Amino acid sequence: NEYVRTVRNKETIAFPVNVAGKELNVVVQGYESQAVTGNLLHVDLMVAQSGVEATYNIPVVPVGEAIGLKNKGLLAFHRKRVEVKAQYKDLPKSFHFDVSNLDTGNNFLVRDLELPTGVECYLDPRVPIVGVIKAKYLMFLIAGLGNPGEKYSHTRHNIGFLIIDKIVKNLSLSNNINNSNFKAIVTKSQNSLYVQPQTFMNLSGQSVLSVKNFYKIDIEK
Repeated sequence: NEYVRTVRNKETIAFPVNVAGKELNVVVQGYESQAVTGNLLHVDLMVAQSGVEATYNIPVVPVGEAIGLKNKGLLAFHRKRVEVKAQYKDLPKSFHFDVSNLDTGNNFLVRDLELPTGVECYLDPRVPIVGVIKAKYLMFLIAGLGNPGEKYSHTRHNIGFLIIDKIVKNLSLSNNINNSNFKAIVTKSQNSLYVQPQTFMNLSGQSVLSVKNFYKIDIEK
């Protein structure tokens, strides 16, 4: 929507809003959107006060093409924003860093960031921000929970089913897996399984576990 486009295209971390005739510089601390439609529900804003140190979330922007991508790797974001403490005047718009030398299994860590003067980061220096993982061993299991039957169709109980339906439709997937042991509707893409358990909400774990074990998915990845 218009708000999201405006925020994404702004040139500074803060932007002006008018509150009761008074213009304030604010920064986005978080927002929530509707899971199915993507419509914005609410936004958390914080006033950026001059001369006051506060906590800000700065976006990260990797530059270059990691060499690990040529070795069947996949660039993975562990953090899309980094929490720092600073006065507003000292804030960078974003953290840009070169990932060209990252091979499979390598990570760009918090300690590798070049922090401007006046900006501090209290995260563990060993925390990864971006890394290259082995794509050929990676399989995602995405479960959308709900209850089977027309009675629950298009109700809040079935928000998980609706989300999976939308993803499958948007990706034009049609590879449905017929396995009665799953007790679920399972649709497969190249590296993802979209699971809709048919055991009712409270027993969904049984279906998810059977799919997870059958495909030997490592939940630690």
